[in-house]
Amino acid sequence: MNQPLMIIKNNSRLWYIIYAVVLTVLFLYVMFPSAALTKYIREQVEERYPDINISFNKVNLSLLAGIKIRGLKISSRENPGIPVLISEKSSVRISIPAWLKGDPRYYFESKVKGGEISGFVEEKNSVNKDRVDASIDIENVKLDGNVIIHPVISKRLEGILTGKIKFVGDLPDLLRGNAEISLDLADGRFKLVNPVLDMNEIGFKKISLSCVLDNRRLSIKDLIMTGGPVNGSATGTVLLSNNLFSSRLGLTGEIEPSPSLFQDMPKVGKAINLIKNGMKDGKLKIEIHGTLEKPLYKFR
Repeated sequence: MNQPLMIIKNNSRLWYIIYAVVLTVLFLYVMFPSAALTKYIREQVEERYPDINISFNKVNLSLLAGIKIRGLKISSRENPGIPVLISEKSSVRISIPAWLKGDPRYYFESKVKGGEISGFVEEKNSVNKDRVDASIDIENVKLDGNVIIHPVISKRLEGILTGKIKFVGDLPDLLRGNAEISLDLADGRFKLVNPVLDMNEIGFKKISLSCVLDNRRLSIKDLIMTGGPVNGSATGTVLLSNNLFSSRLGLTGEIEPSPSLFQDMPKVGKAINLIKNGMKDGKLKIEIHGTLEKPLYKFR
């Protein structure tokens, strides 16, 4: 076949796909008005993700082979009244090329307070219908004590959250999957469950976290806090349980008081002076055990 005929044939095939997609979208608009679409989405979520409870104010189809959702709330089935994620406006669209290959890929964007959470989820039907690959980007999400993510986390952390998560795993037990996680929290505060050195909370310029998930074992490669009255770092493991805040901690790290601490927080400075002989190079060694809900600190 000569080149002009091949170009014409390829263009015809492309226009056929575009025509089919347009007809499909128009068909969905006719067959799935808002009420029917809402019911369909709820049924699909219940079937595909039995541990997740989802609610929203309004949902509509978009012209880009997807849907738009307003007032999205996601929680666990066990605690439907405690949202894990709240988004004022979200959108989900399917990748047509991936869908034609038999491995559906869904792109999503969620507007949350001050920022956005976006990425994709790809279903690996050819390998295992429950297996998914996912990539999540977090941009400038504001944590301010109000519920945006899990309420316990929201109460303990404030700041501007940015980062990336890559995940591969099975839907029935996500904690047994594999993930690479990189997060930064800027200009915030960390509220301690149990006071440390007479401190109930710690302000900071930046907290950076780099970790890897492998079959319920979260390995902390780097956890670094800078720009506050104390700077610190930690490494170790977190053994995850289904009840996230019952997860077991096994971390070791260092705390280094800044010069301003002794002026701004004299009580804390006095406590540090009492144990100054145990410090090396101006740093205090610390071990963190217990659980995420009730961490136990030990200085050495």
